[in-house]
Amino acid sequence: MITLTSSDGQDFLVEEKVALQSQTIKNVMENLDEDNNNNDKIPLPNVTATILAKVVEYCNKHVQGPTKNQINDNITDSTSSFDENDLKEWDKEFIQRFDQSTLFEIILVSSLHLPSFLCVIWEILPLFRDSII
Repeated sequence: MITLTSSDGQDFLVEEKVALQSQTIKNVMENLDEDNNNNDKIPLPNVTATILAKVVEYCNKHVQGPTKNQINDNITDSTSSFDENDLKEWDKEFIQRFDQSTLFEIILVSSLHLPSFLCVIWEILPLFRDSII
């Protein structure tokens, strides 16, 4: 398990595979391993607890699905209950729960390098066009 610490000091205990969805966190963890530092607490000084909770929720949901290669190769496992369309629908509903301010904060934390999360936001953003303008 890995502890992610928000800018306001709240800790989030997540599975390593969840944390590794972020390229930034993956790089930090690799550097910690190189330094032989066993401290699995990773500070995220630019991410508030409110936003980190949403990012963790998104990553938890997506870690349950197949890898990008499996999706691209249309590999399905008959024992898996994963449905790509269900995940896309979940993404849409998840993003639509956010107000404009929250979406903006999530875009700002793109420094975590979660491209799939940002792609979902950009796909859904046109639905907010009337409320943003």
